[in-house]
Amino acid sequence: MSMSILQSIIPISYGIGILGISGAVFSFVRYNNYKGTVELQNDNIKALEDQAKIHSQMLDNNKITIEKLNARINVVESLPLEAILTELKNISNTQNKMLKNLISKK
Repeated sequence: MSMSILQSIIPISYGIGILGISGAVFSFVRYNNYKGTVELQNDNIKALEDQAKIHSQMLDNNKITIEKLNARINVVESLPLEAILTELKNISNTQNKMLKNLISKK
């Protein structure tokens, strides 16, 4: 009987050995896949950080441009355009009158 027990244990031990080797191969493949995934995620994080820096610089540049444009708008808004238009019309009318007087005196 001890021989029959030994004969039944041998296939079981082969099966356990095959399962152990399969587990080791699976773990190795899974580790390499995990390692690749982590490297890919690190590359993606680096790319996103670079994009964030570029967008931050663009934001700063846009803020400066907006401040300059606001300053120009303030200058234009502070000009008394209606008064200037009225004075230019008065000057034009005066010049027309002077021209008519000069022409009529000849």
